[in-house]
Amino acid sequence: MCKNRYLLLAVVCLAGCGGGKQYKDDPLFAAQIKARKEQERAAQEAPPKPYTQVEVTEKPKGRILYNCFRDRTVTMWGVDIGGEPERLKWFRTPRVSPNGKQVLVSYLGDKTNRFELGVTGATKGEVTDVATSTDHDSVSGAWSPDGKQIAYVQRKNNKGEIAIINLDGTDRRLIAPHEKDDKNPNWSPDGKTIAFSSFRGGRCGIYTVPVGGGQVKRITPDDEKADQPAYSPDGNYLAYVVTYRHPTNRDWVRDLRVMKLDGSGQRTLVTAKKQIVGVDWSPGGQWLIFGCKDEGQSDLCIVDINGEGFQKITDDPYGDTHPSWQSVAAK
Repeated sequence: MCKNRYLLLAVVCLAGCGGGKQYKDDPLFAAQIKARKEQERAAQEAPPKPYTQVEVTEKPKGRILYNCFRDRTVTMWGVDIGGEPERLKWFRTPRVSPNGKQVLVSYLGDKTNRFELGVTGATKGEVTDVATSTDHDSVSGAWSPDGKQIAYVQRKNNKGEIAIINLDGTDRRLIAPHEKDDKNPNWSPDGKTIAFSSFRGGRCGIYTVPVGGGQVKRITPDDEKADQPAYSPDGNYLAYVVTYRHPTNRDWVRDLRVMKLDGSGQRTLVTAKKQIVGVDWSPGGQWLIFGCKDEGQSDLCIVDINGEGFQKITDDPYGDTHPSWQSVAAK
């Protein structure tokens, strides 16, 4: 009895399904398949999600530390927004610590004749060595959110590798080692991820890797030349620079862009004819500062997260790049 019941069920199923042929020939079923394919195609061709305008309540203020090429050498300068620039120290590539009291700098060592990475006071104090480059190239780095570690570019044989080291110079380790050149490390505000730019895909792009090591992931398109990643203070956005040929005159141009970490909401804030060098966020995360060059030398410029409020912070015949934003309270 039970056996006959299963046999009857199998016969009914085969009769109703027709072995798949009946569905294939059914006009309604064919229309449903066609509609589903059209929906999938439309989803693939749909433009990215629109950028949501951010209400900007933060006023651009504070002190900026930056590189200045003057008198045929690069040194660290400082300027209050709305104030006059002043030479600070014979260092370069400054990065202000999370508490605003220390500065990560690069400088040419007296004994090694190689570039050193060190930490000094924001306005005074001696420099403390953290790491030494094995090449004669300048090194750059980024603070961990807790201010206890540094991610930096360790150069060797004209190739950069991303390393992490304690502030006292101990426990150095490479993350995501690769045969191609890596550069521009930037630490996520939650302390879990390092974003960096690399040529490991053939064309320079932006990648992420867990701080503890693990899977390296490219987060910009393969056909896009992107570098200089910078996380916003709240960790919701990533700023970066894209280089491409202008579609009309074929000149190289640079875009400063922002996007959400899932890749949505991409927006171009500024386009420069020559270069954009060094990108940093304001403490409140609603403004960005960068070295921008259209003609002549580069100046420090700011723009808000919506691409509005553009203004120059420095305007001189010298080369101003690699700014780092320091809050008023930490000055």
